Amino acid sequence: MTPEQLIEKLDELRALPHETEWAEFKHNNSDPQMIGEYLSAISNAAALEGQPFGYIVWGIEDGTHNVVGTSFRPRNQKGVGNEDLEPWLNKLLAPKVNFHISEFEARGRQMVMFEVQAANTAPVAFHCRRYVRVGSHKKPLSEHPERERRLWEIVSGPAIDWSAEICEGASIGDLDPNAISFPTYRLLARGEFESE
Repeated sequence: MTPEQLIEKLDELRALPHETEWAEFKHNNSDPQMIGEYLSAISNAAALEGQPFGYIVWGIEDGTHNVVGTSFRPRNQKGVGNEDLEPWLNKLLAPKVNFHISEFEARGRQMVMFEVQAANTAPVAFHCRRYVRVGSHKKPLSEHPERERRLWEIVSGPAIDWSAEICEGASIGDLDPNAISFPTYRLLARGEFESE
């Protein structure tokens, strides 16, 4: 995003009446484990809420949404084991989900925004554990089976009834013999099918 687009997105997020399941505001908390868990939770919540992306913004006062700035510098931050933060987070997110880190200035204050793609192939886990937002709280997804079921439905896409599809150039020889013999057997048993 350009600096102008970042300010526009920041203002859009600040205009929300409160933190949502796909938007989290922080001041200076830079714990790497916490960031990874929030990436998982917000990616999953964005999918559940029909949002293409979720956001974590540093430099916003929770409650008032005032711009207060942050001392967090993700490009200088390390993950566990002295690895740079971004590749460390990337390594522990599964399936891989795109996220983009922006450091910018707003109203004379330093800001950081993580934009994370909504889960789209499976619920996103961090360090082998899936998270989700429930209101403004991060929770293990396993504690909310109704959300987990709905999320799997969303990322799996609509069910397709292949039995009603037409396959160009297909012949009877392409069918599974068991798919043919079982219905034929049932029809014969009921006397509804005459063999030649």
